[in-house]
Amino acid sequence: EDIYKNLLSTNNIEPIGTQCYNWLGVPLKLLNGKTIGMICVQNYNNDYIFLEEDKKILQYVSDQIAMAIKRKIDDIQIHKQAHYDDLTGLTNKALFHDRLEQAIHTAERKDEVLAVLFIDLDNFKYVNDSMGHSVGDKLLKIIGNKLIESTRKSDTVSRWGGDEFTILLSNVKRLSGLYKLCDRILNTHLNNIIIEGQELHITASIGVSIFPQDGSTPDILIKNADAAMYKSKELGKNQFHLYKPDMNEEVMERLNVETNLFRAIKNEEFQIVYQPQLSLKSNKIVGFEALVRWNQPDMGVLAPYKFIPIAEETNLIIPLGEWIIRRVCAQAKKWHNIGYNLNAGINISAKQFNQDKLVDVIQNTIDETGINPNLIELELTESIIMKDVNRTLKICKKLKKMGVIISVDDFGTGYSSLSYLKDFPIDKLKIDQSFISNLADHDGDDAKIANLVIDLGHKLGLEVVAEGVETQNQIDFLRKYACDEIQGFILSKPLEINEFEKLVREHSK
Repeated sequence: EDIYKNLLSTNNIEPIGTQCYNWLGVPLKLLNGKTIGMICVQNYNNDYIFLEEDKKILQYVSDQIAMAIKRKIDDIQIHKQAHYDDLTGLTNKALFHDRLEQAIHTAERKDEVLAVLFIDLDNFKYVNDSMGHSVGDKLLKIIGNKLIESTRKSDTVSRWGGDEFTILLSNVKRLSGLYKLCDRILNTHLNNIIIEGQELHITASIGVSIFPQDGSTPDILIKNADAAMYKSKELGKNQFHLYKPDMNEEVMERLNVETNLFRAIKNEEFQIVYQPQLSLKSNKIVGFEALVRWNQPDMGVLAPYKFIPIAEETNLIIPLGEWIIRRVCAQAKKWHNIGYNLNAGINISAKQFNQDKLVDVIQNTIDETGINPNLIELELTESIIMKDVNRTLKICKKLKKMGVIISVDDFGTGYSSLSYLKDFPIDKLKIDQSFISNLADHDGDDAKIANLVIDLGHKLGLEVVAEGVETQNQIDFLRKYACDEIQGFILSKPLEINEFEKLVREHSK
């Protein structure tokens, strides 16, 4: 206030509201014609009238100022595009990497600890596919804001790409605080997210690397945090893990499998093996379950658990599944032609079943191979059946109309609701091996459950198959309670074509 009064007394400033005798103003326009303001000069004396020449000069000044403003806006925009994510406004990879490098130098100088969190949203693709990309974009913005809320102002939250985020935590004092942050992100900040009136249940997998013990450069710390994140996913998702040295070997093995899967389908490196199913009434082999193995040139024969989950995640299960269907049906038709009428059990994954073209794939296979549809048995788990009941019912009815057999695999381990058994056109129940393995005690709970399933299936007009049968005692129990068929190692392990044919011939005598 004293400064203002002093300026007034020395006539170095005109007080607000002083009347002017005339003024001249021109708009401040950018090159695209957008007006962003104006430049105005005023005359407080009546000794001068602004002329057209004054207007031209002022317009020239205005144009120069507008050009300078435009250059500044462009510089800011270029910097923002280079260092910030367009969708969320978070720092991007480049800026995160730069800040991490600076943080490492600071931590080295001050002998401090810092941490890198690598966060991947679980099942984000499902939100995108089921609710649309606009909802997915809104979700990413909300998650970005929640991550900022959960961290300190000195920390850096970045959108790494897609549904992945990274966080840089500087000057970490205690690991307990790091654990609490991860727990808070998973169990508090990802809960109660509502978009367009619908509450979303969002989970994430988090990996953590720590400087200096887990790496001394940005690239190594990020890579190790990513490896720890994959471990979280592998162990069930919705959890966090700190990096351990052996994780990178696992990640590299996974990446190797993923890369080689693309080539393997093209080169047909897969092999079908056949596990026989025996009728307890006729003591003859009446069918088989087709299982896939991968003859990987560098790693040898890989069991399904080594590559099927990766094929599911990368959607390679779709072309692989189609190849299996065609190959198995072609082989079943060959056996039919030489007198072996064997039901061909084919496992259908959730990704396959959710593809609209499954029915077309089956029909095309029938047309190409000439197989009797009554020999095709598609095995579905309870979780697949119950995910979208109306859609599943429509697909199953179409398959049944074609003559295809539908069986429920691993029965008893999924949904407890049994209503679908009477509503769906199901032909068989396959009792999960977890109930069969403990049948030594004929009066135990597992034995009672197995007996109930057999009885339930028969009362609904279904055939019942016991999986994982390994002892004669189990066979005696299943025969006593009229189980229709068995499958397991007591009969045979999964066999290649020639060995399987030999076993079928032996049981046909």
